[in-house]
Amino acid sequence: MIPEKLYELAVHFYEVKLWKKLCDSQVFAVQLSSGENAFCTVLGRNGAQFAIAIYLGDKGWQSFLRFSSLENMDTSANAQEKLFSNECLMLSFESENFLSDEELLEIKEFCKKRKILFLGENDYPKFFKFEKNKNPNSNFTDEDFGIFEEVLTTILMIDSNDDFENLYIEEFFKNYTIKKFIRNGNFITSTKLKVADSICETFSEVLFLNEPVAKKIASLEKSGSVFCDVMFAQSACWRDESHGSQVPYVMISVTDGGKLFDFAYIFDFEEESGELLRSFVSKVTLSEKCCSSILVRNVRTKLIFADFCKKTGITLKLCDSLPYIDGVYNELCQIAGEKLFDVEDDLSDKVIEDLNSRLCDMTLTEMRELPPNIIKIAMSLIGKHVLLSEIEIKLRNLNKKNL
Repeated sequence: MIPEKLYELAVHFYEVKLWKKLCDSQVFAVQLSSGENAFCTVLGRNGAQFAIAIYLGDKGWQSFLRFSSLENMDTSANAQEKLFSNECLMLSFESENFLSDEELLEIKEFCKKRKILFLGENDYPKFFKFEKNKNPNSNFTDEDFGIFEEVLTTILMIDSNDDFENLYIEEFFKNYTIKKFIRNGNFITSTKLKVADSICETFSEVLFLNEPVAKKIASLEKSGSVFCDVMFAQSACWRDESHGSQVPYVMISVTDGGKLFDFAYIFDFEEESGELLRSFVSKVTLSEKCCSSILVRNVRTKLIFADFCKKTGITLKLCDSLPYIDGVYNELCQIAGEKLFDVEDDLSDKVIEDLNSRLCDMTLTEMRELPPNIIKIAMSLIGKHVLLSEIEIKLRNLNKKNL
């Protein structure tokens, strides 16, 4: 349940229409009573969405940088990245239809007490919590409510003093300095705050390749390129009791001939990123030759392969775009949908139809190169009279060869 105080602050925030004064790139900081910085950006200058996003501390700032870096990259994978890598609190103003029954009841009770009437199309306040790997939710803590209250109260005081008038973005682009506001009772002071200018990916697991494996791969004949990218899947799935549903990270590797080389997924990038590297290395060690270069399009994927490429003599390149990757990503998600990571429930007719159409012309060798979870899905359908008979025969033969 959202505290009435936050609804009251939300109404006042909507009334000042700060999005008419600021654009979303004019980020500023509010110092909380805890001493931590809350980085804020106001959305709505283009009229598409009226909201304020609050990013907490250094971790939040990194999330803001990552989100901003994807602003002009229009691919399915980047759309997923923007949604599921964002870590912030948000107050957004939506239409009545966008609210849950519980939220609508709360707001109507609040309006009745305060004698307020919402008449606009998008003027109903809705509070969101964005967490990495999860769908936007309302699982707020008391600390979250306190942050909302501190930030909104401070912003309303800043606006009443016209302190947003000189909030320009030139200094941010010149020396990565933003304006920070500090509230002390009824007084607001401001100072300049130096912020990080680039995204810093972190790993708890050391991504080093052991020497024997490195020597074996280094001795292989090398030719061609492999395109690699780590991205979010298109939907959440159940992880475990302690984490609930989360959206996995997937790493897709495709040869320069457009064939899928490797596919792996994890839930926790900081703790489990080594699994992605080990999956790739295991595929390479089973081959008689390997690629001469690996092309990636983000720092995150580059860091995974840095030590591997250094020790094996494989060239590692950072590129703006990667052929085939987005097509393969969309195709994998289309084939299996939500079942790409979870095959416990019944598959939809559309998924079965896609499997039949895509597997019917494949050879055993081509099937063997499919991601393990797609093979698992197909194997689970043997004998259920939904797959074409020729596909079942190939799958049975494939299963015998794998025994």
